[in-house]
Amino acid sequence: MENRIIQTPLVLLAGGQSSRMGEPKGLLRFGKRRWIEEQLHRFSFCGNKAVVVLGYDHEKYLDAIPAFQDALQLWAPWPLPHREELQLSVTVNQKPENGPFSSLGRGLNRLLPDSDAFILPVDVPVAVPEVWRLLETRGRQRKLSACIPEHQGKRGHPVWLSSRFAAHLRTLAPESPDSRLDQQIAALAQPLRDTIEVTDPKVTWNMNTPQEFADIKQRLSKEFVP
Repeated sequence: MENRIIQTPLVLLAGGQSSRMGEPKGLLRFGKRRWIEEQLHRFSFCGNKAVVVLGYDHEKYLDAIPAFQDALQLWAPWPLPHREELQLSVTVNQKPENGPFSSLGRGLNRLLPDSDAFILPVDVPVAVPEVWRLLETRGRQRKLSACIPEHQGKRGHPVWLSSRFAAHLRTLAPESPDSRLDQQIAALAQPLRDTIEVTDPKVTWNMNTPQEFADIKQRLSKEFVP
């Protein structure tokens, strides 16, 4: 198997409503790819396993990207040019109105019980591989429950979660007021959570409007990604 720099799988959250964008964020065009395809492509330089969680507009995603249909029930290969494929699983949150935590739980349930997890919303660009490596290494070496990237004092994504913390999150009811990832991390004892200052500003970017997406496309155009 081709080596990747991390072992932790990704949970990519794409279940939101995208009301200000006017169309599903993950289906926006980014060059020759849809945005969610670009996200998976960029992650493939870091890891080799990803879960995509759909919710609102899941039918549009499944119609637009046939490979997502293949990955609905079982793990399926996501083909990559000139490289070993990414292992992909797609799941649908049937109650996206319960919020992003319900999508998070859906994604975590697709992983093995002893699996750590990276969490990334679809509207946050994939950071450079070194960020993922730093988070995983720090989290495992210090036996953390959560490790978060920070750029110029602002926290962002991806967030690394230990398997034991992921198991705890699975037990929470999505409708509970405490069922928010940020609140659950804040409630951890200080020795179990940490932040890492990183040089990649993308960890703090996100997009909610067409103009914000246009700005991100322009900034990402300066990066070379095969």
